[in-house]
Formats: sequence, structure tokens, C-alpha cells
Amino acid sequence: MNSNVKVIVLIVVIALCLGFVVMRLVGGKGGGGGGAVSADTELQMICLECKQPYTAKVSQDMAMPLQMAGTKAEPKHQCPNCGKSAGVAAVKCAACGALVPSPGMQAMNMMGPGMKPPLCPACKKPLKPAPTAESGMPAP
Repeated sequence: MNSNVKVIVLIVVIALCLGFVVMRLVGGKGGGGGGAVSADTELQMICLECKQPYTAKVSQDMAMPLQMAGTKAEPKHQCPNCGKSAGVAAVKCAACGALVPSPGMQAMNMMGPGMKPPLCPACKKPLKPAPTAESGMPAP
């Protein structure tokens, strides 16, 4: 095979692979599942002002910061109960079942040596989110 033909075939293969990767990242549906994330995500929330839990549909752009930052999220979600912008992502404690403000996924997942895990404000045990179908976490 001529070296020019080999180069052309290699370029075509690389272009096809890159095209496939871009389509998967942008949200094109492939045969193996995955695909585009829905425009709205349903999150368990709790208001830091009135302490009432609620479920909210938020845009994908707002869902990630709410989940990652926990109570430190800015801007906060507007609570449908009291109308104040004090809503933050919530997690259900695996130990007591209480729905509590999330300390944030960074605090939950980045535990180093000598660090203490966040505590559930209700039962004072280490906060481990309970697996739920909504969270996408597998049941034990």
C-alpha cells in the first residue's frame, strides 16, 4: 500500500473517531444508552430559612453547582414555601433518614487522612447519603 494512501486512511479513521467523541459529548444518542442529559433535573432541596424540604426542577447549569457546593452554593434556589432565595441541595441521611442540607459533594467525597466526615445535624452520626432511585446511587 502506498504511503499516501496509508496517511489518508489514518486521517479518515482519526476524523471518524473524533466525530464520534464529539457527538457523544454534545448529546447525540448512540446505540449504547447515554445521550443527552435532560434540560431539567429534579433535585431534593431544603430551605435554610424555613427549614422545609421540597423538590425542584432546576436547569442542568444550576444543578451541578447546587450539588457540588451544598450550603455554600451561590446563588441559592428560591424556596416555593417562603419565597426566599435560601434553597440548597439536600441529602437523606442513611443513619436516621432525615432530609438535611447537603454539605456538598466535594465535602462528601474528598476525605483525606485525618479529616472528619461531615455530621448529620439530626443524629450527629457521619453523614452518608442514603441510596435512592432519584440520586442514581445503587441500592445496597
